[in-house]
Amino acid sequence: MSPGPRPETQTPMLCLRDVDAFYGRAQVLFGLTLDVGTGEALALLGRNGAGKSTTLKSIMGLGPQVRGAITFRGRDIVGLPSDEIARLGIGYVPEDRRIFRDLTVIENLEVGRRSPPDDASGPPWTPQRLFDLFPNLATLRNRRGDEISGGEQQMLALARTLMGNPRLLLLDEPSEGLAPVIVEGMARAVAEIKAGGVSILLSEQNLAFARAIAERAAVIEHGRLRYAGTMAELMADAAIRHACLAV
Repeated sequence: MSPGPRPETQTPMLCLRDVDAFYGRAQVLFGLTLDVGTGEALALLGRNGAGKSTTLKSIMGLGPQVRGAITFRGRDIVGLPSDEIARLGIGYVPEDRRIFRDLTVIENLEVGRRSPPDDASGPPWTPQRLFDLFPNLATLRNRRGDEISGGEQQMLALARTLMGNPRLLLLDEPSEGLAPVIVEGMARAVAEIKAGGVSILLSEQNLAFARAIAERAAVIEHGRLRYAGTMAELMADAAIRHACLAV
């Protein structure tokens, strides 16, 4: 199955071709093929256990043994250490957030600081720019990570990753467990990040959240690509939504 239509003006920033992923002898991904264009957002959809998190970890070199091709801006990144992959310009926000709970909000942001690449097209991410994006964090800048709510921790995890000035952002279930009003605010923030030129690969179960951000969707089931196309086409295909996304 093809990775789905993508505007012709967009050069793929991230490409996965025939990717298999293993934890020991257990195979989790089977021939996964998809790409993310420069400046676009792709929603990676599927039920719990479908392989969404494993896909992101495979890109970042975090655990799975990978067979196949993963390229970022034309460079093969399979087998590279995760810190080197991050320095190339991929930011990763894991499902469990992993903020430093004993550091303040502003200290968490400073931990993530990295200079933008020489050929960066937009302004660098700074604490003030992130406080403008997430006003809640501005009022909490001196609170420790364990003194803020789950939704605020999710904002902080995303903001800390942006301090690294990534070209591509991998988001793993950013809406999970959050109140609807927080989810709406998070969707607006991620859409604004995308509008600023950051490419996004979004792993999500919340279809409404994904629709607010992504132009295209890839649906996986049991580690295999079941659907790839525009979000509008997915919304018109009730059969695939019921088969692969319904609980």
